[in-house]
Amino acid sequence: MLSRIALVALSVVASLLVLELAVRIITAFDTNYLDEVVARQAPTPGRELTLADLIRPSADDLIVYGLRPGAQGRFLGQPVAINSLGMRDGERALERRPGTFRIVGLGDSHMFGWGVRGDETFLALLEKRLAQHFAGRSFEAWNLAVPGYNSVQEVETFATKAPAIGPDLVIVNWVGNDMDLPNFLAKRPEVYSLRRSFLLELIRRRARVRRGKPVKSSALVPVEYDEHTRRFNPKVEEVPERYRPLLGTENMMRALDRLAELAREYRIRPVILFDWNSPQADTAKAESHDPSRMAVKQRCAAQGYLVVDTEDRVLRYLKDHQLDASALRISDSDPHPGVLRHRLIAEELFESLVGSGLIERPAPASSPRAGG
Repeated sequence: MLSRIALVALSVVASLLVLELAVRIITAFDTNYLDEVVARQAPTPGRELTLADLIRPSADDLIVYGLRPGAQGRFLGQPVAINSLGMRDGERALERRPGTFRIVGLGDSHMFGWGVRGDETFLALLEKRLAQHFAGRSFEAWNLAVPGYNSVQEVETFATKAPAIGPDLVIVNWVGNDMDLPNFLAKRPEVYSLRRSFLLELIRRRARVRRGKPVKSSALVPVEYDEHTRRFNPKVEEVPERYRPLLGTENMMRALDRLAELAREYRIRPVILFDWNSPQADTAKAESHDPSRMAVKQRCAAQGYLVVDTEDRVLRYLKDHQLDASALRISDSDPHPGVLRHRLIAEELFESLVGSGLIERPAPASSPRAGG
């Protein structure tokens, strides 16, 4: 009897060891880490693309990666094309036509247009709306947004590209994870380490799925959900030291301060956009769920930003049309802005920019902007 129990126990242990080994092997061959993105070849035009197909690494550790020039295909079911300047847009000439007003947009997947067509993004709609309103004037909205970017990456991108573009206006789109990192910046797990059980971690993730709990982010690499911070973010010790200046609230705030300084050098006023997005309740005030939002607003207002918030417009629209927040999203499983929300954002931006007089103001002749 004891020998039979021992045999069963040994069989169970052996099976668990085999499963542990299998999970470790799968982890070792995971191709979604940054080193694999570096080695990835340009995608074949026209096919369905992943996020990793759309990006390429940057030598600048504060940018990390950017959109891959020339990438074309379908992403999340929508056509996507990256121009030669690394933007989701048609080709843009750096040389400015006389009288052209250039708007530079900085952001992440929201501004990029995750899950919508390029001509449905709020920057594209803003460009058209301004051209209709100011007959005879030319407007260009340069969309420098890249999925996964945080504030540090966005501001470094502006510092790098603004001299060639020569902006008349800069809009940065703030979202609640702008102090976090792109998730594939985590180090590769040490699959030979005996300090952790990859199998046990997998079982725990599956258990969370069954309970309807969040288990990982939707970016390139699965990252565990932190119950304490309510964020999907690698632990600091898992982040390569070279990328730690991108992480955290203070680095985010310093980046926004830096953008204000850069804007002053160009003699333009920066604009920060807050888009309403409250998954907790369809009619909830966003700041009641995200106190960091109010802190960023106050900091940016003190730095001279024009603060634009879509909250009142969006909540009013939902009430007037008897809709819930699902009407604003791509789908029930993806909270990114859908076509309707992009349109509402564009209208709020248009009214705020025109009402503030920023569009009317001519560019100073002594401005250091290029291409004028």
